[in-house]
Amino acid sequence: MTTTLILDADLILHRAASMAQALYRFDEGAECVSTDFAAAKDKAQSLVHDWSRALFADRIVLALSDPTGRYFRKEIFPAYKSHRSGHAKPLLFKNLRSWAEESYECVAKPGLEADDVCGILSTHPSKYPGTRIVVSTDKDMLQIPGLLYRPHKPKDGVLEITPAEADRWHLIQTLTGDSTDGFKGIPGVGPKKAVKILDAPVRRHTTHSVVCDCHDWSRVSGAYVRAGLSHADALLQARVARILRHGDYHQDIGVRLWSPEL
Repeated sequence: MTTTLILDADLILHRAASMAQALYRFDEGAECVSTDFAAAKDKAQSLVHDWSRALFADRIVLALSDPTGRYFRKEIFPAYKSHRSGHAKPLLFKNLRSWAEESYECVAKPGLEADDVCGILSTHPSKYPGTRIVVSTDKDMLQIPGLLYRPHKPKDGVLEITPAEADRWHLIQTLTGDSTDGFKGIPGVGPKKAVKILDAPVRRHTTHSVVCDCHDWSRVSGAYVRAGLSHADALLQARVARILRHGDYHQDIGVRLWSPEL
């Protein structure tokens, strides 16, 4: 049976380019940056080779972000990653991307980031027959049902994430937000508190009695309201947090924004 690895290539290229870049500071504030493209390329190749060998891969697919940076999340939430505006990517990143596109099978989609591409490809019902394994160090990948290998945690092996586990992780991230991406969730809510919110019973009043509503989204939305925010805030944060899957995106139409099934 064929094993296809779907790699979050942005992480690979960023790491390789960063390791091949050095900053030198001189007197009176002068600075100089040196880069080594050969070293960066070797590092990227080494990462791809090592992971493909460890997982006995027959096919390698590199998922890349839209090079324009016009991500759909910025359209619905302008503050998305706005705190990174003053932080340029490593100098060799674009060169490495061009090299990767010439050397490997690569996939990018307009308006999407690499993790969304990973999610769409790995959940496609027929795109890659056989076994598909997403390879990434990004915790967002826990939102994708299927197989996941995290190179920074090799002892965990290949994780098998059920649809229910993936959906739960999406709601956890909706509650906690993600400071690295610039969306806050509910202030003061971390992973442990988010789990308590999802595991707590939800009570709502009716005209005759109090009944229990066990829908997870009710817990999330209710937690936002109790924190002085709104249902609309909760939905927006959930849409920003959501890693896309097959069916969430169409090349001609764009992104189908996430909505709770109430």
